[in-house]
Amino acid sequence: MTDVIEFNGRKYKLWGRYYYSHNWGKGGPSNLHRAIWEHHHGAIPDGFNVHHIDGDGTNNELTNLVLVEHRAHARQHTVERIERGELMPPSDLARERAAEWHASAEGLAWHKENGKRAWKKRIWHPLECQECGRAFKSPYPNKTKFCHPNCRQAARRRRLRPPPREPVRGGIQL
Repeated sequence: MTDVIEFNGRKYKLWGRYYYSHNWGKGGPSNLHRAIWEHHHGAIPDGFNVHHIDGDGTNNELTNLVLVEHRAHARQHTVERIERGELMPPSDLARERAAEWHASAEGLAWHKENGKRAWKKRIWHPLECQECGRAFKSPYPNKTKFCHPNCRQAARRRRLRPPPREPVRGGIQL
């Protein structure tokens, strides 16, 4: 195995378990496996990682690379580390202590500040109410359908209302 590999005019040096380029952020990905994936398949979508199927970060054959959603990728590697004994799952004591901290004055203050920071970063999307047609904004464009709880209830009543019956005369349905 060589310590330096050239790919598409860039040199990638073995550093730890992966090959990296020293030109961080200039002219493409700094990881060799990401550069190979992008060369053959195009840009890597946000929220996805290139995973080495056999677990060998130096095996950058295209057949050994697969695109995996970021959360699933992180979960997979965490489970592998636990199975190898490199990482211990949280104990009952750790869970207890975490619950205590989150309920403490310090934990509640942290959550309050973190919540404020999170709301400042939210993007408000213009939407149209599916009941009344009025324009409104929401930070949850894929969840929000109605501008107000009254519109949500009106839509629910309409959806759950039984269909109108045919008029009945003399016991015979027309």
